[in-house]
Amino acid sequence: MAQYIVGDYIKEKRKEAGLSQEELAEGICEPSTLSRIENGSQMPSRKTYEALMQKMGKGGSMFSSLSSRKEMEICRLEMLISEKLANRNLEGLRELYDELKLLADKSNDLEWQYVVYVDALIQNLEGEGAVAILPQLVEALHRTRPDFDLGNPAQAGLLTFQEINLLNNIAIAHWKSGKKESGMRLMVYLKEYMEKHLIDEKEKGGHYPMVLFNLSKWLLEEEKAQEALEMAEVGVKACIAYGKLTAFPKLLVSKADALERLGENEKAIEVYRQVFYLSQAMENEMRMGHMKKILLEKYGVDMDAY
Repeated sequence: MAQYIVGDYIKEKRKEAGLSQEELAEGICEPSTLSRIENGSQMPSRKTYEALMQKMGKGGSMFSSLSSRKEMEICRLEMLISEKLANRNLEGLRELYDELKLLADKSNDLEWQYVVYVDALIQNLEGEGAVAILPQLVEALHRTRPDFDLGNPAQAGLLTFQEINLLNNIAIAHWKSGKKESGMRLMVYLKEYMEKHLIDEKEKGGHYPMVLFNLSKWLLEEEKAQEALEMAEVGVKACIAYGKLTAFPKLLVSKADALERLGENEKAIEVYRQVFYLSQAMENEMRMGHMKKILLEKYGVDMDAY
């Protein structure tokens, strides 16, 4: 019965999205495999189910109760690894990665893509830098999308959340390596893709604000302060709408920087102060110190006096 319900649910959502089996299966499984899943004769793995749902802009958490022990252990390790990566915490990270690598199936493109991706991110944290890990990021992307054209991403079709993460990091690596036009094109593509396709608010809230932050920061570097301000303001609103704090202070700083560049100093001061108080509430001493320095040195505002 469970097999029938899962397959029927996927089929229903696929038809709602107006997708053929070939379109949905691309980069995940053979269309014939998807057909068997939909008619209930084959149970999808957790990774396959999640990837199928993600390409339709939805999360895949409802399948967790049907996962095998191995899949649940991989899921547990992925969650721990993601938390450490988000906090830039290297302590025990390699050990978790080694456990994951032992469990993951190298012949399963979805599982191994994440393994290659995580290894690249860990190398970056260890000091290799975004440019050095670029070939590995591209290798990971090609596990599921061997024909993906980085020069023309709009032709790519639907993406999984993992592919979105990879493209975000590839865009950053391109920008940092001097391929600014390519990096900007990829990041703009991701912004437009998420605005059009991502339905799941949790996942959109996790990806969308950071893409907007990158675009705002890059536009400011290109002396396009008004466009940078507009991008930052959209990002700030997205953080509030989705209840996401990770990118919130970064986008506020980007907004303040753009205001300063536009000569709107009073507004910039107000936003820098907002970041100071937000950082204080979040117990981020480093960002608090940075805001205090900017306010004192640029504007003569002493936050210790308040």
